[in-house]
Amino acid sequence: MKPIIWSFGGGVQSIAILVLIIQGRLPKPERVVMADTGRERQAVWNYADEVVKPEMARIGLELEVIPHSYSYVDMMGHNGDLLIPVFFKNGNKPGKLPTFCSDEWKKHPVRRYLRENGYGQNNPVIQWFGMSLDEVGRMRKSDVKWLENYYPLCQDETIRMRRHECRLLIGAHGLPQPPSSACWMCPNRDNHTWQQMKDNEPDDFNKAVRFEKVINGAGWGDIYLHHDIITLDKVDFVKQSQAGLFDECSYSCFT
Repeated sequence: MKPIIWSFGGGVQSIAILVLIIQGRLPKPERVVMADTGRERQAVWNYADEVVKPEMARIGLELEVIPHSYSYVDMMGHNGDLLIPVFFKNGNKPGKLPTFCSDEWKKHPVRRYLRENGYGQNNPVIQWFGMSLDEVGRMRKSDVKWLENYYPLCQDETIRMRRHECRLLIGAHGLPQPPSSACWMCPNRDNHTWQQMKDNEPDDFNKAVRFEKVINGAGWGDIYLHHDIITLDKVDFVKQSQAGLFDECSYSCFT
């Protein structure tokens, strides 16, 4: 039997998986790992400290946080390209760069960490991911032979569920609702979440505002974190949400 390694993302689906393990509806994995991108929302770390770690400890699990140093690149790839999916002007429509940060900040660091801890060709693993049924388009086959991707919320027929069902499960179990996991400057964020961050997590929001100014002055041209192609400090997120524009977060990250 291959050992199960759970790639914990920190958000709603991950907490639902934790509840399912506690309830005995999913087996207990051998390890739980989470890649630190260096830019995760503080609310996610707070929830991990206050809720996740104590709940895991009750069933003999430990959250192993993989330092950002396991990523060999930061904002730029080895070829000098920007890794995050920022927006830019493309005629009358916003253009958007591809998402490369997830592979560089999550997938590769997790694999390096696992190989360092004895997994690999001679000790293959099953790696769990927290995508739910409404995210089946994000499911991928592994590109390495020693690691098999598995999506319990999609592939286990006894527990398959969508994101809103994950929230219902978490509430029914008596846990507080978790924040959505995302880097504080991630462009893959809807207007509601930007406004929520601005209201409730001003430190993270202000970091995103400062970060946007830095990358705009770094020689990549005019690039933005919001699809309206204006700087975050000028966006009226409430008005834009009411207009119904781009109001669904793509949740395109790795976990």
